Amino acid sequence: MRPGTEPVYLLAGFGAAARLAGQRLGDDMAHGQAMAKTFKKGLLERGIDFDISTGDAETIPGSLSIYLPNRSAEDIVSSISPYASISTGSACTSGQIMPSHVLMAMGIPPYNAASILRIFFGRYNSYHEIDRFLPHFVTAASQ
Repeated sequence: MRPGTEPVYLLAGFGAAARLAGQRLGDDMAHGQAMAKTFKKGLLERGIDFDISTGDAETIPGSLSIYLPNRSAEDIVSSISPYASISTGSACTSGQIMPSHVLMAMGIPPYNAASILRIFFGRYNSYHEIDRFLPHFVTAASQ
């Protein structure tokens, strides 16, 4: 709570956004999962050696935590940044030298954690974007 007039327009906008999110939740989840599956298939077809660092654990639909053995995730992110937004960790830990505390808690050694990056596919991503992004990712992951 804070003093002053409540920003009614912001409250109304938030309500509309929440309503839309609730209506689209199932479709958005299915779309994100399908996009992630398509991306993984594209990596396999192009011979990229990778693992999903979360294994079979339940994740947010559309999110991938990809482990690329013996590759620097930071180098890959830097190489791909002109083409797509991917990261090596959460926004609140960006720029830190230490590996992610979440990955450490999962029992992932620091050396391996430095080879993990995150990709998220959501409502506004298309299969065309995956087709355009994959060659850049493959080039960066193959170096």
